[in-house]
Amino acid sequence: MSLGWLTGSELKFGPIKDVLLAATYEYGGGADANNLLTGVGFSWDVPGLQYFDTNFYHVDNDDAFDTPDDWQTTITWGAPFEIGPARFLFDGFIDYSSGVGGAQKAELHVNPQFTLDIGHFSGNPGVMYAGIEYSHWRNKFGTSAIETENAVSALVKFHF
Repeated sequence: MSLGWLTGSELKFGPIKDVLLAATYEYGGGADANNLLTGVGFSWDVPGLQYFDTNFYHVDNDDAFDTPDDWQTTITWGAPFEIGPARFLFDGFIDYSSGVGGAQKAELHVNPQFTLDIGHFSGNPGVMYAGIEYSHWRNKFGTSAIETENAVSALVKFHF
């Protein structure tokens, strides 16, 4: 959430466009483990990118796995571009979780997406995208049981 918007003040300085309050709640799955991530983020002014944000979280890990709290950094980006009449978007995220000495391994999840703005062809740009995404996850969920996972997926996104 934009602190500039909340306070009604422009929080722009240097390459930073805004300061953000960041929070994520992870829940569900077969393990019934719930985690609360809270922190601060920055929205950066990067030429050619629609957005580039960095968030820094303290992770309050649920006690379901007896895992101590740790830290996570998330980077998100979006780079729109055009080739002829076609509009594309290259976006995605990178998550790095610090892990906790011995209890949980550090993990890295890289998830870029390359999509075509299908809505643009029907006069509704930015509403429907289709493309592919690649997911690389090292030490998924901080466990050595899944050391590395790689997957390519077809992707359709609708924006309301």
